[in-house]
Amino acid sequence: MPSIPAFYTAHWYEYSTKYWINWPNEDNPYWSIPAAWHIRTLPTLFGISPKNSPKSIPNWFNTIEKGGISIPTKVILDDLKNSAE
Repeated sequence: MPSIPAFYTAHWYEYSTKYWINWPNEDNPYWSIPAAWHIRTLPTLFGISPKNSPKSIPNWFNTIEKGGISIPTKVILDDLKNSAE
């Protein structure tokens, strides 16, 4: 019987807060981890910190409105919509 995928390229990962904290997650969505082996995972290493020596997440993870490098998807889609008009 043929199968029909319900979603495209879902990536699952696990993390532990036993030694490291500040992992990006639903409550702390500062970075998207596509997959543990993907090159876009590298910035996560700047956000996590040892549990016994917590550090804040770098400001450059913020959106451009807050002085960071992230461009919200809504801004990109609005720009595309306006350029087509």
